[in-house]
Amino acid sequence: MEVMCSTFNKKVIFTCTFTSLYVLYSCIPCDTRYCLSFKNCTDDTLLTGAFSGGVGAVISNSGVICANTLGIMASSTLNSYGTYCYTGGKTPISISFGAFSYDFTNGEFGYLGKKGNSTLDNIGYGLGAFVNLHDINNMFDSTTANLYTQTSDRGEFDPISHSAIVSKDGETLMSFGPASDGKLPGKLGFSIDVRRSTPLYDTHIGEGVVSKNLTLNAKLFRSLRNFTIKCKIPYQGITSNCVNWSSIGLWLNGIPNIGIHPFLLHGSIAVYNSGLYNVLATTQFANDK
Repeated sequence: MEVMCSTFNKKVIFTCTFTSLYVLYSCIPCDTRYCLSFKNCTDDTLLTGAFSGGVGAVISNSGVICANTLGIMASSTLNSYGTYCYTGGKTPISISFGAFSYDFTNGEFGYLGKKGNSTLDNIGYGLGAFVNLHDINNMFDSTTANLYTQTSDRGEFDPISHSAIVSKDGETLMSFGPASDGKLPGKLGFSIDVRRSTPLYDTHIGEGVVSKNLTLNAKLFRSLRNFTIKCKIPYQGITSNCVNWSSIGLWLNGIPNIGIHPFLLHGSIAVYNSGLYNVLATTQFANDK
């Protein structure tokens, strides 16, 4: 319980801080139509961003159904209303649902790919869409799991590494690896030989670093495992490997990541766990309004 509370507090603090800084950035340069001085703009945006981000973080980490989407809805509404107030009604009041939003002031819907969107708008809506997907998955199954990233092999640093996703109950959700011997020796052969595969390869738990407490749809991972078996997906170290299939499973669960190398996957999941993606999906990019 103490560890969970510590992790929760870190997420709240990070979300509040980052949201404040991002909203501050969105007000630079300070528009004289909205602000009497840069200082006033700074104070108001920091207060609005910190409060709305904090509320969103609390809701997102509450564990209720569709918590992340509800967090985005609350945070975006508070942020837009706060901005509306301190600009004297010069900005619209809106609410974001993730992949789309609604502008109450102008009576318009916004959504991913809408004509006129800025790049940042589409990034925000895109991340919001993955938040929605993650919540939908959790409605069908919510399993806590860890991502294990191998960093050593027999006590020596392993640059090839391995990625495996294992539930807290010990079920291997995905650990894609070779199930037959290769023709070429050594790590070169391990990288380029095409071999039979298994989604239940050695997880190498205890030989690396761990990304903890990912909430996943275990049923989806079981279907993905069965797909690799029935379709006889081969193992090939460069193209069809452990990190690719772990990454695909995470994307299908609505968790953005970089599945090029196990170390990159681990790093991208650390960013996800920080709450940064939810912040970006929440912020309505005031410069574009």
